[in-house]
Amino acid sequence: MRKIILLLGMLGLLTASAAEAPEIQTLMAPEDFTASGLDKLTDAERAHLSEWVARYREGAIKGPTVPGKQRKEAEAAQESPPVVAEESTPETTDEYPGGYKTSKEKKKEKKVKFELIAKVIPEFTGWSGKTVFVLDNGQVWRQRTPGSMRYSDGDSNIIITRNLIGKFLMEHPASGRSVGVRRID
Repeated sequence: MRKIILLLGMLGLLTASAAEAPEIQTLMAPEDFTASGLDKLTDAERAHLSEWVARYREGAIKGPTVPGKQRKEAEAAQESPPVVAEESTPETTDEYPGGYKTSKEKKKEKKVKFELIAKVIPEFTGWSGKTVFVLDNGQVWRQRTPGSMRYSDGDSNIIITRNLIGKFLMEHPASGRSVGVRRID
């Protein structure tokens, strides 16, 4: 997929018109043509791709094409004058059309949503420096921040979350204390 996107980006730099529509295989080296899998296309498919690339370069195509009846409806909608609402402010969003999100947004979403609820086995007794915590789900975590805490009431439930800078924090709800941890297995 990356190769096809790269191919389309490289072809966008060329200045041929749709009427000329050079064949796609003449626009690239033979080894690139084969490596991108375009040699597996039929002649009709290659011709259609060549025409599409030419239209794309000219700016005639602004996004994914809409098949059949939907294409006609989309063209009709583009030709009709826009409707302006009275006293409305445009809505702004950081999301791309179609629900796409940037990698930065995806990372932020992952950081916010992380929460692991588990039990420490054997029984939780606190931490002291470099304590290793084995959880009932098989994960192993190690204390990463200094400090110590002793606990002997028998509650082994813990909650691991991410803090604002992306580091993990293990909280022991029964004691109300927390400590920085990192996963080691």
